[in-house]
Amino acid sequence: MGPVTITLSEPITAHGETVSALTLEAPRARHLRNLPLTGTPSVGLLLDMAGAVSGLPPSAIDQLSAPDTMRVVEAMAGFLELGPGAMPSS
Repeated sequence: MGPVTITLSEPITAHGETVSALTLEAPRARHLRNLPLTGTPSVGLLLDMAGAVSGLPPSAIDQLSAPDTMRVVEAMAGFLELGPGAMPSS
C-alpha cells in the first residue's frame, strides 16, 4: 500500500509552519515494535505511529481535530489491515 494523504479540516502547526494535509507513509517494522500481538492497537499507539510515518512531532499530532484524528486513525488501521469496522482500543 502506498502513502495516504489526508486533507485536514482544520490545519495544524508543525515546525513553525501551517500543515493542511498529512501524508502517511506505510509503516515499517521500526514503527510496529510496540504493537500488541493480540487485540487492536490503541488510538494513542496509532497516533504515535502516524507522527512517526508523517515526520510530525507528537505536539503537532496532538493538535488534530477530533474528525481529523479519526481519519488518521482509520488510515493507520488500514495500513495494518485491521479490517473494516475494527476500531482501536482506548
